[in-house]
Amino acid sequence: MPALSVLTISAIVCAAFVTGLLLLPFLAHRMLIRKYRQVADCEPELERMSELGMIPHIGGSMRT
Repeated sequence: MPALSVLTISAIVCAAFVTGLLLLPFLAHRMLIRKYRQVADCEPELERMSELGMIPHIGGSMRT
């Protein structure tokens, strides 16, 4: 009977690993979307600060 419990535990661990691998792309996609929304929300404010001279450069080009 101990072999049956080891087999059961192995099957559960394997199923958990496969489930994690299947969920990984979905979770990564959600995190990237959340990060993009945060950046997009800040863009108008950053542009305004740049026009006022509070930020020296945006996008790699120097502003005077």
